[in-house]
Amino acid sequence: MKAVYYELKETRPRAAVAEYLRDLIAQIEFGEFLLPTEGGLPYLDLPENMLLEVKVASKEKKAQGRKRFKIEVELKWSDPLLPEDMSDLEEEPFEVQETVQAEAKAMLQS
Repeated sequence: MKAVYYELKETRPRAAVAEYLRDLIAQIEFGEFLLPTEGGLPYLDLPENMLLEVKVASKEKKAQGRKRFKIEVELKWSDPLLPEDMSDLEEEPFEVQETVQAEAKAMLQS
């Protein structure tokens, strides 16, 4: 079972995106991610080692003659407090992903 604690998807100016990412970097360096949602966990403890995935992709919009670009950044880890022998639980190990998407429009060149 997958639980979503926080999700963000909104259009922001590039400077505001950079400011958000700098704040996220500071939280990663400190070892805690503060959840800006009401209820639930106030923060997540971040481990020393995480899996980092970065993906850059584009998709053609033929009808519009443009490309849509996307950058995805994911951080993944398992809860170290769960014993290895509890793998038969219905819930998956705790996994958090922070996905950052940036969109740009470019005219297709012939």
